[in-house]
Amino acid sequence: MANVMTTRVQFKNLNEQTFGKLIDLLPFEGESSGQVNIESHLGKLFEDEWDGKFEQGWMLDNIGSKSIKIEYYSTDFEPQLDVTIETAWSFPEQWCEKVAEVLTQIDSSVVLVGTYEDETLKEIGGYKNAVNTIKGAKKILKGLLIGGAGGIATSIAYNKIRNSIQK
Repeated sequence: MANVMTTRVQFKNLNEQTFGKLIDLLPFEGESSGQVNIESHLGKLFEDEWDGKFEQGWMLDNIGSKSIKIEYYSTDFEPQLDVTIETAWSFPEQWCEKVAEVLTQIDSSVVLVGTYEDETLKEIGGYKNAVNTIKGAKKILKGLLIGGAGGIATSIAYNKIRNSIQK
C-alpha cells in the first residue's frame, strides 16, 4: 500500500458553466495560492452528506483515501483544467466519481481522465470517467487506453464502463 498517491486529473470538454462550477467547488486557501481549501471544498461538493469532520471512515468511503490535497493554478476559462491530487494510501476513486457526477449533471460531455502513481513516481494506473452517459461510456470503451500494474486498473475501469452501458 502506498503512503502517498499522486493523481493527475484532466477535466475535459468543459464549457463556461461546468468550468465555473468546478472552480466554485475548488476554492483556493488564499488568493491565487494554487492549493484548494479542503474543508470548504468538501462542504460544497458533498453538502449535507458531510458533517465537517475529517473522520477516517467517512473519508475512505467518500474520497477513497484518509486524506486529500488538491492543487491547480488557472482560474481562466479553458475547456480543460488540470488538477494534481495527493492522497494517502490510494487513488481517490470515490472523489473522482462524485465530481464527475456533479459536473455531468450540468453537461454530460464532461470527462475526467488521468493517471495515478505512488511515491516511487512509477505510473500504476489510469482512468477515464464519464458517468451518467451511455454515449460517453461507449466512446471511452472504443478508445480505452488504461495502463496499470497487472491490468487491474484496466479491468476495474472496463467493468464499470461495461456495467454502465448495460443499465
